[in-house]
Amino acid sequence: MKRCVCIVSIAMMVLAVGCGSVVDASWMDEFSFSGTFESIYWDHDPDDWTLGENDIYEGPYSSFENQLLLHVDWRNWYAEIKLRNMQYQDGIHYDYRSREHETDLEVFKFKAGFRTEHFTVTGGDFYRSLGRGIVLYVQEDKDLNLDRTIRGGDIVFTADWFEAGIFGGEVTWYEFVDNVSLLTYSEREINDELFGGHLGFRIMDGVTLTANYVTGTLYDYVRSEEVGEDFQVAGAAANVSGLFGGHLDLYGEFGRLMWDADDPYGVETEDGEAMYASATGYIGDLTVLVEYKDYDYWDYRYGRPPTADREDEASEIDDIKGLRVKLDYYFPSSDTLVYFSYGAFDNQGHPDALGNIFRNTINHYYGGIEQTWQNMYVHLTWGYKDFEDIDEVHRRGTADLVYSFFDRHSLNLYYEYKYTGVPGSDKDEHKTYLTYSFSPYVSVTAHYNRHVYDYDLLNDSEDEWWAGELSVTPIDTLTVNVLFGGLPTGLLCSGGQCRIVPEFEGLQASVTYTF
Repeated sequence: MKRCVCIVSIAMMVLAVGCGSVVDASWMDEFSFSGTFESIYWDHDPDDWTLGENDIYEGPYSSFENQLLLHVDWRNWYAEIKLRNMQYQDGIHYDYRSREHETDLEVFKFKAGFRTEHFTVTGGDFYRSLGRGIVLYVQEDKDLNLDRTIRGGDIVFTADWFEAGIFGGEVTWYEFVDNVSLLTYSEREINDELFGGHLGFRIMDGVTLTANYVTGTLYDYVRSEEVGEDFQVAGAAANVSGLFGGHLDLYGEFGRLMWDADDPYGVETEDGEAMYASATGYIGDLTVLVEYKDYDYWDYRYGRPPTADREDEASEIDDIKGLRVKLDYYFPSSDTLVYFSYGAFDNQGHPDALGNIFRNTINHYYGGIEQTWQNMYVHLTWGYKDFEDIDEVHRRGTADLVYSFFDRHSLNLYYEYKYTGVPGSDKDEHKTYLTYSFSPYVSVTAHYNRHVYDYDLLNDSEDEWWAGELSVTPIDTLTVNVLFGGLPTGLLCSGGQCRIVPEFEGLQASVTYTF
């Protein structure tokens, strides 16, 4: 932790020195103040649930969340604070939209900083990524409802040919433990410590080299006892763009994860390695992307390496390797984009990796077409993925149509089909919504979802969900959104990582105001 305190102290010293460099000017002319207030209410009240019948998260609950974000800019200075409260009416459930705990009122985030032409200094909460996420990825991801920051200090220096940064602090998050027999949950606060930095060099136009390093302590619970494990991650990246007159871009990155303990968290494992490389070629209206990944024992909480696959589908990142080729061709005369991708991947088949005891080969094909006319936009996709050794097949198709008329009116029809076939069962998922919008004032959406289950040994089943949604923006700075009805359970993915969204039935309402 002393490393983190040192970074914060250095950041504050640079802030103090920077105060003397501010030039005289009318402070009102250089002062700006802005903010956002958001209030969200959920009332989940299923009519087919009884106590103890299903998983506890399917039962009734209501939640009420408020967030106030304030931002100030003055000359070279800036500051930001986010206040938050979250309340549940039924304490046996937690809100799966958030990884944070229930609280009356808390300072959720805060930061202050100073920036010049070459220096940016931040103290408080900040996001940080190194390279393309192999060595470090601490960012907000709204799709996954993941919003973690490093709370500490961050200093970045930039020049024409050189960049350097150093940071340190804590990352706080909450682990929820299910007490199914008692229909309750308990929460554990985890405070990881991170310290790191980077050096970047621009060797010549279009050629950059970067060295990245992160160290610290990660905490987890083993048999209800908190265990801390020290680690180090070192990596290097090279980027070359504009080769052969702008027809070729190259990128490569390598990282190594080293545990100080022989058996981190009491589990025998190896140190990890991750390698990603890509080549992008531009031949007239044709773009060719070739990607290769090799992630071996990359079980690292704050790394999120490129998927080398579809970003909106699940992708294993800790134990996989393989190659993907993607072709994009654009027809300018008709404003048409056609693309196709094929990926072939293998997990490493480590005998000590849970779920990966058997080596598995994955083949993934997908493609699509985007067509734009004067008043119409159409996007069609189709994908097929098979896991050869475990006899599992996934198919997915989408159709997205937008028709604009009378200047600011539009209709949007979206349909998505998913098929999952595993030994003993098949599942078909249909998702449809139709939206009418009068921009920017109002939009009305009708949702319809249907899931069909086909079992070899059990009775087949079919479920349907209907919902209506209204969004109103009476003024540019105020938006009110209300949804009533049912939404199915599903998998939301971003960057190859996913979260399960349980079934919802009831009322959702939100108000967002910016100023």
